[in-house]
Amino acid sequence: MVGPSEPGEPIPVTAQGHELCLGVNCVATHLLTKLLTPTLVATDGLTRIVWYSSFGMEIGAQRDVGIATDNLDYHKPEKETKRYIVSKTGAWALGIEHNRHYKAQGVASVPIDPGNVVSGLPRDQALQLRIVAKLVCYPTVYGAYTALYAGFSPEVVSDQADWTKEWGECGTPIRLWDRDPN
Repeated sequence: MVGPSEPGEPIPVTAQGHELCLGVNCVATHLLTKLLTPTLVATDGLTRIVWYSSFGMEIGAQRDVGIATDNLDYHKPEKETKRYIVSKTGAWALGIEHNRHYKAQGVASVPIDPGNVVSGLPRDQALQLRIVAKLVCYPTVYGAYTALYAGFSPEVVSDQADWTKEWGECGTPIRLWDRDPN
């Protein structure tokens, strides 16, 4: 991994060359899930996969698209925040698609917004963002509570829920691209 991306500096990447947030939040998660899915399908009863997305998905997903795939290699540089939003939108989309394909086979996928919790991701962000994150974010355990709720609550696997937000609120994401702009 290279260091934080300043204008003209390389974007941080995984050992395989994927942009760091996309590699962690989408590529690695999808690969692990793909490898585990046959075992989960063979398990007796309903199993669940919790996909970590973010409120960033709700505020930054591209209208009518979700994710534009023409720049996932970032040949046109994007700011850290935009790359993060793309990766979290990707995690949500992967969870929704996996659920569509495997829920009938006993494997429910639940994308979540764990809430504004302390994590290591801001370490490469601008100083101002790191300071704000430290001031407004909750302890990491609160994000774990959301994940546990998504993993065990019967409400979460209802046909109406495709998103679990912080503090256990179920439903559908805001999806800014679905809103009437007027």
